Amino acid sequence: MADPEKLIELILSDEKLRNSKYFQTKIYNDEPIIKPASKMANYVPPEISRLQKEAFSSSSFYNSKESEFYRLAQLMEDYEDDFEYNGDFSCYYPSYRDMNTGQLRGYFSWRTKVRKGIVEKTCLSFAFVYIYELLHLIGVNSAEEGFEALRSFYKAYSSFDERIGSYMEVWLRDFVVYYGLDRKLLENFPDFYFDKAVMVLENCGSCSDEELFGIIKELSSYKIENSKFYREFSSDFEAVSCGVYREMSDYYGKHRKNSYIEHLFGKKVNFSYHIFMSAVFYDYKKYAAYEYDVSDIQKYRCINGAWSCEKYYGSRGRNRKLGDMLKTIDCLMRQRYDFGCPINQEIETKLVLKIINKEIDKLLGEKKKNPPVVINIDVSKLGEIRAAADITRDRLIVDDETELEEYKEPAKETEEMTEQVGNGTVLDDGEYEIMRCLLYGGDFAAAAKKHGKMLSVAADSINEKLFDMFGDTVIIFEDDVPVVIEDYADELKGMIGR
Repeated sequence: MADPEKLIELILSDEKLRNSKYFQTKIYNDEPIIKPASKMANYVPPEISRLQKEAFSSSSFYNSKESEFYRLAQLMEDYEDDFEYNGDFSCYYPSYRDMNTGQLRGYFSWRTKVRKGIVEKTCLSFAFVYIYELLHLIGVNSAEEGFEALRSFYKAYSSFDERIGSYMEVWLRDFVVYYGLDRKLLENFPDFYFDKAVMVLENCGSCSDEELFGIIKELSSYKIENSKFYREFSSDFEAVSCGVYREMSDYYGKHRKNSYIEHLFGKKVNFSYHIFMSAVFYDYKKYAAYEYDVSDIQKYRCINGAWSCEKYYGSRGRNRKLGDMLKTIDCLMRQRYDFGCPINQEIETKLVLKIINKEIDKLLGEKKKNPPVVINIDVSKLGEIRAAADITRDRLIVDDETELEEYKEPAKETEEMTEQVGNGTVLDDGEYEIMRCLLYGGDFAAAAKKHGKMLSVAADSINEKLFDMFGDTVIIFEDDVPVVIEDYADELKGMIGR
């Protein structure tokens, strides 16, 4: 059969046909006068026709949607198309059976480009169908290649539509589990990091204070980095916190049914699991007996096609109980160190308070036995040392023609006093009102708008003006909301009235 494009070119090159009435009565723009059949809107490629026939055959309705998707995906694995489709397709749990001819051609034309490295924005349902195919290893030669294709598509397409993200993070993990890939592929996933952190806490007796405290800080809801006391006595705070954690872990191990880890993060349970949840996926492997360890504390099993998961079933984010423990340690250490700037004590349990105070006593006792070496420098001697150095310099330098200039100590720069404004502080009226709203409760955004200030710029200005007084920033942003650091709230209230 002759090439359609060559036939069209042959017809259009015939001068007699080109000058006939059939070509002179119409005007055509930006498209060939004659199209090949494959590009006509009503044309149905034989592969698409076969797909539709298979999708709606009498036998297909006795099979599950998932198994039919897998069968049809295998049928169309190598199909390519080149069809301009400007329509839409939206469907929950989309499959080929849900598409009409134009949508099918539009999908396979888009997929053809994706496989060539050209990822374009399309209907979200098309994107999901492509992901479902990759979950079944359609269009790839191995599971490793399938994982890379999934991860690459996720990275590229999430810039068009972030909605795929919540699904892909779960499906990528399930992909590694289902196909038994190297668990190093999961190292950057939140679940994997959480498990590693919990394993450090479980083995707190065999890890260093630095490693243990780093994990406690990371998982605690109380952001200890914002504590003025912690910044001044960080090593002391670290020692007490690690001691308290180890004591609590030991106590729970000896006297409680559940471990301290279970108290913090929930019990380790084995529950039924749906692999590739919310995807159109056919479990074609149907493992008789299979187990995959994501970590030492998270395992997946499949027995005769039934999946289960074993892990700590509870909060996997920043932990409130750990946060309360750190804040209570911060509170009690401030009291024992006569630090000032008191904060609220979150825990009242006698056992916990007893353990915290015991660890503080232990640390202070060690510091008393081994006081730090103090080096005293007699500042009054500096003048004599400088004068002796000058004499030594004069003796070392020989110059017959010119006399050495007498060394003159540079004059000390006088500190510039920060000018106070009418409200009795270094803040202007707008900044003063913003601080008042932050300290006592009020619409700080409205205050900023009233004085024609951007909130972030005003916060920077306040921090800069008060830095000499506090030696630190006094306002931080949490989730784009300005917050006064608790350590400085009382002092600031003494400056700024209601």
